[in-house]
Amino acid sequence: MKNRLEELCFLLLALGMLTAILLTQGTRQAQADPTFLPPIKTVSGNGIAIVDGAVLVDINSADADLLMSLPGIGEVLAGRIIAYREEHGPFTGVDDLLNVKGVGQVLLSNIEGEIAAMQ
Repeated sequence: MKNRLEELCFLLLALGMLTAILLTQGTRQAQADPTFLPPIKTVSGNGIAIVDGAVLVDINSADADLLMSLPGIGEVLAGRIIAYREEHGPFTGVDDLLNVKGVGQVLLSNIEGEIAAMQ
C-alpha cells in the first residue's frame, strides 16, 4: 500500500509538472497572439485524468485504492464500482455512478469535481 501511494504521489507530481509546462507554452503563445486560445488538454492513465489542468480520478480505470481516496468511498463501494464497470463496460459519464448500489446523489455531488469518466 505504501509503495502504491508513493507511486501515485510521483505520478501526480509528474503530471503536475507536465501540466505546468503545457500551460506555460500556452501563455507564451497567447502573449504573442492575443487571439490564441490554448487547446483543452486531456491526459489519462493509471486511473488519473488531467482535464483542463485539474487532476481527477478516472472512474473507468482507477483501482480500488485510488477510488477509496475519494471522500465517502470505502472498500465495499470501490469494489462495487469496479464490479459494475467490469459487468456493464465503461462509464459514459460521472452520472452513471448513480447506477452503482450505494452511490446516491449526495455522494455524487461530493465527488463529481474530483472524478472523470474517460473513454
